[in-house]
Amino acid sequence: MTDRFDLESLMRSVKAVIGDRPWSTAIGQLGTLVAEHAATADAAAAFELYYAHWRSMPGTDPRRPGFAGHLLQLVPLMRQSGPCCTLEQAQELAAAARTVPDPQWQAHITGVLALVVVHDAAATNADPELLEKAVEDLGAASRLLPATDGTTATTATAFRIGRAVARAEHARLRGGEGELAVSIEELTAARRGLTDRPDDQAYLTCYIACLRVGRAYLGRDEEAVHRYIREQEIALARLPRHHPGRDSAESWLAANRTMLRSLTFQRTGQSWPGPRPRLDARKRPDPTDPHALVQTAVEMIAGAGEDGDREATAEAIGLLREALEQCEEGGEHWMRCAAQLATAHLIQSGLVRWEPKPLSHLSPAGREIIAHTDRAISLLRRVRRLAEGPAHPMWTGVGCLLANALRSRSMMMPQFRTAAAARLGKESREIGLAALSGLAWNVLLQSGTGHAMEAGSRAMEETCLDVARWCVLDGELEDAVLALDSGRALMLHAAQVSATGCSRLPPSPRSPGRCGPSAPTRSSTWCRRGNWCCRRGGAGRFPAPR
Repeated sequence: MTDRFDLESLMRSVKAVIGDRPWSTAIGQLGTLVAEHAATADAAAAFELYYAHWRSMPGTDPRRPGFAGHLLQLVPLMRQSGPCCTLEQAQELAAAARTVPDPQWQAHITGVLALVVVHDAAATNADPELLEKAVEDLGAASRLLPATDGTTATTATAFRIGRAVARAEHARLRGGEGELAVSIEELTAARRGLTDRPDDQAYLTCYIACLRVGRAYLGRDEEAVHRYIREQEIALARLPRHHPGRDSAESWLAANRTMLRSLTFQRTGQSWPGPRPRLDARKRPDPTDPHALVQTAVEMIAGAGEDGDREATAEAIGLLREALEQCEEGGEHWMRCAAQLATAHLIQSGLVRWEPKPLSHLSPAGREIIAHTDRAISLLRRVRRLAEGPAHPMWTGVGCLLANALRSRSMMMPQFRTAAAARLGKESREIGLAALSGLAWNVLLQSGTGHAMEAGSRAMEETCLDVARWCVLDGELEDAVLALDSGRALMLHAAQVSATGCSRLPPSPRSPGRCGPSAPTRSSTWCRRGNWCCRRGGAGRFPAPR
């Protein structure tokens, strides 16, 4: 009987399953293999088992460094089954593994640790300098691996792709145009070397096009956005359904289509050039695939508010409910799905026709509006609790949305429930003020030119002023001053960055000496309908290349 703590045997089995195939084509089978070898529910649970076993091994055990290295190499695979391995745990494993006096082994461990860091969204959002270190480590590791050996050459290629992704993520957080341009060129060069891996080549094409869409959107280049979206669509059509990056690629495309509709609306006043597409009953998404359900719902919701299409929004709500039931509660997928469902409920409440008059809350329309709003508030409160703080990419958007929803709900209260209305109003102010810290992250992390100015002005216009108005209406003048001071500080910082950004940014390799905006900090499109402030979309992170 195989010892389930024999990770060398597990690594041999993993390599045997992959064979000459791209790692991505075997992801499902590999996850099952790891879970079966460890006798756990899934591959993510296997990490906890193996990490506890490694911690219990004596420090003098000669097998301990090798066990740590093999476990670290399995982390990207284990994370496909669910969240596991904190940054501190990964660093601890790498430190132990690097005690093996083998330069190639040490380079491999350094590169794997850097990949684990790159795809730890919470850690890199909180500390973008981790990405700078990852870029350096991946570059150094790829240079130390010989190109003559097939296995090490493949690993070196994966590290070079990871370095370009880390560079792009750092540019996304810091707003560096030159750094983003270098990343795109590196990714394009890497893509040309993947001729024997068409699936990963297609996925890389989607990622590159997504980065280019972000730059074109900030430059208000509608034609370029449309061209890059077309590239994504063609590449996505060649990407198999089982590819582990398929869900991210689909979410990028949905977000980018929303950006294109935003530009179209600014130019023509219409979100769609013609009649809105409806969900074809013959082409409904797989009901067992929550990612497909969410993507379809997002595309249906986009523009539904402007078109007043209650049927489309109701269909989207149904799809999102189905998806939410299939997501692990409290996980990242559940949070995104719940936030989208809350947004759909708020949009639907804004489409109900009613006349504000005494006792209107008792009318069928009033009850429907209150029901949708209450469901949205319940979902948003849970998502906000899970986000925990401004370092989480959903904290700001969810906080703004919840604050607006609570404010509107307080105004729906009948006159004899003034105390309840006051409590909701106070909660909306507190959450709105807390969301300002998330806006500070959005602005203070920028080092681009127009990018910083846009982030600062949007923060001032769409949130700081709204919160300040609420505070004035509620007679809380000190809080109003706090909100206005926050907005003023962000605008001053953005103006300073805009004035000095070009002197700090490296020139773009495509246009020497020229600096400009980069991809959005968190790819998104803000839309407003009445009191609602909704943040949609968001680019997924590039999975660890193998």
